[in-house]
Amino acid sequence: MGEITKDLTDSEKLNLILADLANVKSELADMKVWRTKVDEFIEDRSRDTQPLLGKIHKEIADTRFEMREKFDQVGTHFNKMEEQLAVVSEDAKKVARLVRAQNTVLFEAKAEWDDYGNRIFKLEELMEKREAA
Repeated sequence: MGEITKDLTDSEKLNLILADLANVKSELADMKVWRTKVDEFIEDRSRDTQPLLGKIHKEIADTRFEMREKFDQVGTHFNKMEEQLAVVSEDAKKVARLVRAQNTVLFEAKAEWDDYGNRIFKLEELMEKREAA
């Protein structure tokens, strides 16, 4: 700036400084207008966004509540199934004991049947020998 103003009078230098200051003031005023517009835009957006955020928060809370209810229902269902499974398991154990008992009876019956079969065979042999004699 020194070379530009070296041939100027003090009054001309002062006028240059004042002109620069006026430009700065003008730019500052433009920035204030721009800032006001930005603030208004942000406020408008906030008014538009707040209800949406409220709805979103409500949806999240409702979903959380519904999920909690569903998980409770699933837990209750699993508890009932576990109880039923315990009953079925006990019934299966009873059936297994009955099957083992039936197997024992069947094996004993088979043994007796085999014994009767052997006796009948021996009686038939004795009868054939008597007839042959």
